[in-house]
Amino acid sequence: LSGFLAASNYRSNPKGFYDKGSLFYSKAAKYPANKTASAYFAFGINSQLSGLPKLAALPYPSRTALFGEARLPDETKLPPSGGTMDSLGQPKVRDKRFVSRYNGVGIITFCDGHSEAFRATTQAEILDTNKVIWDPTK
Repeated sequence: LSGFLAASNYRSNPKGFYDKGSLFYSKAAKYPANKTASAYFAFGINSQLSGLPKLAALPYPSRTALFGEARLPDETKLPPSGGTMDSLGQPKVRDKRFVSRYNGVGIITFCDGHSEAFRATTQAEILDTNKVIWDPTK
């Protein structure tokens, strides 16, 4: 994207990662107090797509998650799981690290290019493959 710095450019200036003009900043995310020690991504690419065929070959692109809201250490997890703490803030997301940070709603962008505000209060809701597919091989 023209005019935006790549994430790697913030290694020498992590504070700039969180500026309002940064492509990676989310005003709604609850970043940790020590956020300038590292880059915490508030959204990421679906990690379950790694090693899969081209997006055009996916059987259900309109239900397969491409990007989603990624939970940070200070945000509420979806019960019963929610992912381990060491995996939070990475530029990748999956069902266990998804967060509903807008009053019980999180944004998911699907492989066909559309985005949806997805209401989820439990992990079971985010695992409903009639609505969202995280791992297209299952």
